[in-house]
Amino acid sequence: MRTDGTCALYIQCFLNKQKKIIPLDISADPKFFDKTKQRLKTTFKFYKDYNLIIENKLSKINDIEVNYRLSNNSLSMEELMENLNNPTARLNFIKFWEDEMIRQKDILKPGTYRQQISILGKVKKYKNPLFFNEINDDFIQDLKTYCSCELLSKLYFSL
Repeated sequence: MRTDGTCALYIQCFLNKQKKIIPLDISADPKFFDKTKQRLKTTFKFYKDYNLIIENKLSKINDIEVNYRLSNNSLSMEELMENLNNPTARLNFIKFWEDEMIRQKDILKPGTYRQQISILGKVKKYKNPLFFNEINDDFIQDLKTYCSCELLSKLYFSL
């Protein structure tokens, strides 16, 4: 308890038998905290804002977990915290690339621009959305295999 009578609010997270305390950077008088609902009571002056902060952090944690599960990747506590503290790692690389292509259209030579758009199209066909944190050596190898197979199958069917 702080000297002003408030207590800091945290989210307690358990993952793979590991416990992590995630600070919310807010505090409130304990008499305004509903232990059953794990939210601030409506009698607290800033209950809407504080409950939104709680919901937002829980939503971010849930989004990270869902992203990992849908990608068939196991999530460690370290990865959860990295994604939570560095949300740009989960930004959509495809969207970033498309925006960059628009920005650089007048800068690049026409042949280079067409080449980049062609590669972008192949990557989009392979995986869309593609998050920055999903780009690793395995992804690059799998993408190369996909492109090789796609090009070979197009060449085969065009003969």
